[in-house]
Amino acid sequence: MTVSVLLNNGDGTFQAANTIAVGGLFLVVGDFNGDAKLDIANIDYQQLTMLLGNGDGTFTQGKSYSLTARALAVGDFNRDGKPDYLLVNSNTRQTSVWYLNNNAYLSGGGGPVVAAGYSLTGAADFDRDYQRDYVLFDAATGRTAIWYLNNRVLVAGAYGPTLPAGWSLLKP
Repeated sequence: MTVSVLLNNGDGTFQAANTIAVGGLFLVVGDFNGDAKLDIANIDYQQLTMLLGNGDGTFTQGKSYSLTARALAVGDFNRDGKPDYLLVNSNTRQTSVWYLNNNAYLSGGGGPVVAAGYSLTGAADFDRDYQRDYVLFDAATGRTAIWYLNNRVLVAGAYGPTLPAGWSLLKP
């Protein structure tokens, strides 16, 4: 897969700056090293590679991590103002959060195991407690659920709406 990098000219037009080849299942764009330049987290099955932006449309390869789980989402899970990774092991269904300091791994820890029949589709703060909560989806029934977390600990859960046949929650 290739990604085209376009630079905003500030007048509603863009200029092509670079095309880079990536092997990822999905990409996450953000400032991972705190230098005010956009970076790319390239996630390819169980490998995560950081591409650090130079500000001119080019990138320098940063750290790579071998994952024992599939990266699913990026968000500030520990409220330090820096993005962290949400991972799920596709064999055991165990979730884990990796806390990052810019693009460096600091620590991590396990979260709840995803219930059978459901897939973890993302994380957001649904109850406005400044903690990321899990969004779950059962493709067979269309049922959605929200697991409310305190840090990485499941404290409550609730079913969300059941989606009509043929619809699904967006999943990377």
